[in-house]
Amino acid sequence: MKLTIKKWSAINDREVILNGESKLVFASTAATDQKLEAAYRALGVAYPKFFKMDAQSKLGWLSAEYLCEGVKLFDASVGKDVALVLSNRKSSLDTDEHYQQSLTNEEEFLPSPAVFVYTLANIVAGEICIRHGIKGENNFLISESFDAASLVNYVSILFEEELCQQCLVGWVEAYHGKLRSVFAFIEKTTEGKAGLLFTIENLNQVYQTSEL
Repeated sequence: MKLTIKKWSAINDREVILNGESKLVFASTAATDQKLEAAYRALGVAYPKFFKMDAQSKLGWLSAEYLCEGVKLFDASVGKDVALVLSNRKSSLDTDEHYQQSLTNEEEFLPSPAVFVYTLANIVAGEICIRHGIKGENNFLISESFDAASLVNYVSILFEEELCQQCLVGWVEAYHGKLRSVFAFIEKTTEGKAGLLFTIENLNQVYQTSEL
């Protein structure tokens, strides 16, 4: 069985990329929050919950939103056949540190439940699943660096075991103002249709193509 990368998206500190083409270039002086909001505004969607998310969840949500433009995942009968596999290096450390600061500040001791919610890495997966009606297998993997081999092997097993018909797979990390995400939409190769095969080499190429 062969799998194909149907579409891919990426967001870094400079721009939003879709299938290798720049969709949006951020202002060089923009802060992280401003970049994320600019990417959201450019989509032309209305999703108020976006503004309550932490930076990493916003980054993952945006990556999936750009990737899924034109791909219908909202139907319940489809959502149960879609898997989501994400990864990064620092888990939810950016928000963890922010929440820890609120605990140790004796003068302004005001731990926020709204921040605490995002002290789990897989919350970003939950936000994406809610938005796109994904009800299939999902997992969040932690690795020292982008590990295409682990992602390709894991996703391939999901397809081989018939646990999904399509899969969103990617890397998403927001830490200390640095943004880095790469998402790919994977499906079984269709006879007669050309596409980028879902291999370790090709997934690494996609990741490297979107580097600054």
